[in-house]
Amino acid sequence: MENSDTNKPKIIYAEDQESIARLVNFKLSKDGFDVILLNSGENVVEKVVEQKPVFILLKIILPFKDGMTVFDS
Repeated sequence: MENSDTNKPKIIYAEDQESIARLVNFKLSKDGFDVILLNSGENVVEKVVEQKPVFILLKIILPFKDGMTVFDS
């Protein structure tokens, strides 16, 4: 799920548990951020390069590519 408001600061949030992702997305969006939600670590690096977020919220245990591997990339 990606929001399209480019005037807001962007946050990339990688979380594979949908209920947690929805809750955090709701709170961050309410606080004025454009949240780019990813449900695995697979495309995080590409999205960071593409979207240039101000912050990355990265879960350590993710499917396909764990958070530590993404961080080391």
